Amino acid sequence: MSVYKDMRLRHHKEIKRLLEQHSHMTITQASNYLGVSKTSLRKMAYDYGVGFEKAHGEGKTSTSVSPVKYKNYRTDVTLPTKPW
Repeated sequence: MSVYKDMRLRHHKEIKRLLEQHSHMTITQASNYLGVSKTSLRKMAYDYGVGFEKAHGEGKTSTSVSPVKYKNYRTDVTLPTKPW
């Protein structure tokens, strides 16, 4: 496997693990705690198949039937211009 592919796979696993660690919270609580917008967190949780507690009512939020293997999400990280 290439280094880039390994990094993407590890990043996917880390995101999923982070979502699972905070799935006992509601989307609003977790987004405030993690510093992520609610819409981004909701989309990530849906795509990765992780349900969060519902704010009003019992149960978990809906999740994707077929979670993604890995996905690129926009981040606030910027790379310096060439040459590296």
